[in-house]
Amino acid sequence: MAELSEEARVLNQVLEYHADIADRKLGEDLQNMSRLSRPSFDEASKRNSKSNSIPLPPVQKSSLDFVPISKEKEAILSRTRPSWLPPKDPREERRHLKEYQKMMAKSIEAEKRREEKVKMQKCQKDDTRESLNRLWEQYVCPEWNTAISERSTRELWWRGVSPKVRGEVWQRAVGNQLSLSEKSFTAALRRARDIRYKKADQLSEQDSATRAWFADIERDADATFPELNLFQRNGPMRQDLVDICQAYVCYRSDVGFVYGIQLMTALLLLQLENPWEIFVCLANCLNRATPAGFLICDASVTGRTYVQAADVLAVKAPRLWQYLFGMAQEGGLGLMGEEVFEPMLRTLFANGLDLERLVRVWDCWAFEGDRVLVRAAAAILSCLEGQILGIEGDRSTRKRRVIEMLGWGPVGRREKTGYWNLEQVGDVDAFMKVVKSMGRKEKVDQVPNEI
Repeated sequence: MAELSEEARVLNQVLEYHADIADRKLGEDLQNMSRLSRPSFDEASKRNSKSNSIPLPPVQKSSLDFVPISKEKEAILSRTRPSWLPPKDPREERRHLKEYQKMMAKSIEAEKRREEKVKMQKCQKDDTRESLNRLWEQYVCPEWNTAISERSTRELWWRGVSPKVRGEVWQRAVGNQLSLSEKSFTAALRRARDIRYKKADQLSEQDSATRAWFADIERDADATFPELNLFQRNGPMRQDLVDICQAYVCYRSDVGFVYGIQLMTALLLLQLENPWEIFVCLANCLNRATPAGFLICDASVTGRTYVQAADVLAVKAPRLWQYLFGMAQEGGLGLMGEEVFEPMLRTLFANGLDLERLVRVWDCWAFEGDRVLVRAAAAILSCLEGQILGIEGDRSTRKRRVIEMLGWGPVGRREKTGYWNLEQVGDVDAFMKVVKSMGRKEKVDQVPNEI
């Protein structure tokens, strides 16, 4: 080749190129004939067919070619070398193309394996969820008294109640110690409507205070789970939300309306259909010791709950405990238990937990009582440890930012939704494992379950 002239060398390369194409075509024809003569493929032919199906890279035509490419140059263009470089040896070209096909075949096979693995994991998760749903629907609910007394059933609510029966399960687990009925709801709602439609000069002092609570309910309903668009103005569930909250305010006039009641009512509305059943379940939920203590501002209940939650945090996340509750000379913010825990416990975590995690915490709280609230409060702080410790600024700025993050507003949380950002912990199941790990029996079991 070195002794040939330039034209002869190019002509020789072109002839080799076309001879290679003819050989390849002849080989493919022979393969097709042998394929037709055999009843089945062997593994080698399957691999060859796969490699043949892989498209080759396009011929490298440069955008630097300002004039039309001649037929001679087009004949020697390579698929693996830019057109402005010297032409590649056809044998080297064939070898590189085969390597390219092998590489692409391995890449496609690896991608298929990844997709199959993802599908398998999804199927396994769906199968697990489907089996759990069947257990709740076909065993626990029909055999309630027997099922909930079994030790193995405890794992079921930690893994989540089936969404199809969640409302029914919550009703049964919470019970109806107040002996409320549909008549109780009707009477309370009638009382609320009378106050709502009375003229101002006909209202007593108590009725005027109740009407002011009604205005607060209407206002706070607009900010209830805004991402769902169910409870805002003209939303399909707004009127039910307002009616149930107003009926509860009339039923518990000693409590009135406290921010968070509308969030808990909305959560129950997503699980149950009949307003009177939601009213009964809400009243009994809020009659448990810890929720009732926060509603009526019982210092003995709230103070004890703060201490227990802080004790759990001190054991499970000592660095965070020291940062939140330690004195300034020790590098801490010197926060009080009320500043850290009050917003989340007064609303039963509806002020900051997203719906998926919220219903899972309520699944366990419905069965195990108020000790779960202590665990969940400590678990949320533990999950937010990195974000809390990462807040910058002087001590007063950091203290204000922490209170805002844990408090009533969306400051320091995910935009638009206002929920705590807990994704770094993992999915909902991973979060519930953290909640479960926060249990310190000798401390947590001291919380009473009912008044």
